[in-house]
Amino acid sequence: TAMISIDSYVGRNFYEVENFPNIKKLRVTKAYAYSEEFSKGQIVSQSLAPGDYAAGTEIVFTISDGIEMITLPDNIIGMKYEDAEKRLTEIGFICKRLDIRTGYDTDSTEKVVAVGLQENKEYAKGTEVTLRVFIPKGEPVTDILGEFVTDINGNVVYEEKTEPASTDYYYVPDMPSDITG
Repeated sequence: TAMISIDSYVGRNFYEVENFPNIKKLRVTKAYAYSEEFSKGQIVSQSLAPGDYAAGTEIVFTISDGIEMITLPDNIIGMKYEDAEKRLTEIGFICKRLDIRTGYDTDSTEKVVAVGLQENKEYAKGTEVTLRVFIPKGEPVTDILGEFVTDINGNVVYEEKTEPASTDYYYVPDMPSDITG
């Protein structure tokens, strides 16, 4: 039986390689896989190492389908953040949360109010998407005289509104006697 010599064809365009005279003498099987490294149509892997093989030997070429694309759904706004994050992560997005403090408790608390990417559009799997989430502001911060504390732009500063779990204990040191008298 005539021996067929093959090289490594990884990275080459499959549709060129399949027409090589030596490859035509083998039994070619195609498989497909998504790849970030190889463009669509390029060979990602082959089942036979470079060497000499009998005519009719099977060789499996895995061909790149390119980068896997995923579609951002259009019903994320209005979802609870946890539900939106779970859904988008399952699809293949990486979620980043951005909290926006509202002036009062609203029905939108903990819900997604804006999505950082266009909905119903395709993105590469693993794309990061920012979800803006409304959370309520705490009480305005006041100074020792009872005046509202403002930031550099003159906006009133609000304390972080957190609900400590019942198991959390906070250590408050004694006031030094020179302050308390």
